[in-house]
Amino acid sequence: MSQEVDGFGQVALIADAGEPLVFTLRSNDIDGSLTFQGVQAIPASWDRFEPYGLSPLGTVTVASLTGEVLIEEAAPILDALYQGDWVHIGLMQADKPLTVAVSNVRFPTAVTDFLDCKNQLLPMGYRQVRDSTFYLSPNAATLTAEEWHRIDGIARYIRSQNTIKAVLVDGYMNSNARSSVKLRQSKEIADEVASLFVEKGIAPALIEVRAHGGRYPQDEHQPAGKGRVRVRIVQL
Repeated sequence: MSQEVDGFGQVALIADAGEPLVFTLRSNDIDGSLTFQGVQAIPASWDRFEPYGLSPLGTVTVASLTGEVLIEEAAPILDALYQGDWVHIGLMQADKPLTVAVSNVRFPTAVTDFLDCKNQLLPMGYRQVRDSTFYLSPNAATLTAEEWHRIDGIARYIRSQNTIKAVLVDGYMNSNARSSVKLRQSKEIADEVASLFVEKGIAPALIEVRAHGGRYPQDEHQPAGKGRVRVRIVQL
């Protein structure tokens, strides 16, 4: 969703699958001298409220060559516009203050269409699903609620694509057990994760399970007594 700003350029709110909302501001006058100062919401005059700063916002970056401003996690900007406020972006250009005003005129209609499109996005995009790690005990292969959510998101992504070449499921087990035991345990936890994907509608022919036992070192996040399963998505 984008809007032209008279005398300056264009602002846009961008939504991608699995990513926080992003706000961008581009100047028609390509100039890398812009620096970001802050964001304020300006209520309508009849509301009798004072301007207020918008937070929490994510990381703000300014492109050194073009001066494009990118604000991550920009949901507060969307919320302010939707409730009827204007939004002022404070900048400095060549040591002079500059305010870019984002209007809420006709915004409610535009945001309804925008949110309809946003709600149709998958919960996770390729960046989130391409390489994931899960930690399981070979004696009780249970997942946390967050891990179940990730499994579901990965499965939904795979089902939505026709370019998936393979789903690689690799099991690893680091313990003091014999090598043969670790190999068997790594196969068990990898099979458990693979079976969850099959239950969620992923064709078994897409899934390749590999067991590595203790051949690879334990990673720094791996809980004691648990193995790890790495899931990677290979696209054409």
